Amino acid sequence: MEGIDICIFPVASVGDEKAAELKLSPRDRVRLRAVKHPQKRVEFLASRLALADLDPKYRITYEGRIPSLDNGKFISITHAHNVAAAAMSENYIVGIDVEVQRQQLFKISDKFLHPDEKLLIRPDRILEDLHVYWGAKEALFKIWKKGEVDFSHELRVDPFDAVDNGRTTAHIFKDGHEIHCHV
Repeated sequence: MEGIDICIFPVASVGDEKAAELKLSPRDRVRLRAVKHPQKRVEFLASRLALADLDPKYRITYEGRIPSLDNGKFISITHAHNVAAAAMSENYIVGIDVEVQRQQLFKISDKFLHPDEKLLIRPDRILEDLHVYWGAKEALFKIWKKGEVDFSHELRVDPFDAVDNGRTTAHIFKDGHEIHCHV
């Protein structure tokens, strides 16, 4: 979407030299030290490198666990397994999520799918559709930023088709708000 910049950063590209170039905020240095698993540490660094690719002079701050920039731009960051990503916009609140398709989505689908969404799951693409719904709802959760959201009823994803270039719309219905989002 115009006005939103996205950087996808391969975790494999994070080397000592790249990591050394990164100027982490004091809070991010503390957060990084708390991450014990080596893969998660590299994913964390990759997400900050993605952010730095979008704005080399970024200064990340936090409200609780929610990242923001001191220059007023909206951001969202994510990482999973082999990839990290960042989204940034001056005009739009953004949410981004990367996920690996995993069988666990079958077990938890009742917690994040609305009954109407369940009817739209294609029998020949069940895992793929669950993956899209889960990732979209994680991104909506990041847009909401206030926590305590019922994924199945307060976050809703409109019908989508793989031929739509991965685009659809979604909605957040919470605390009397109805927020329409592009996905």
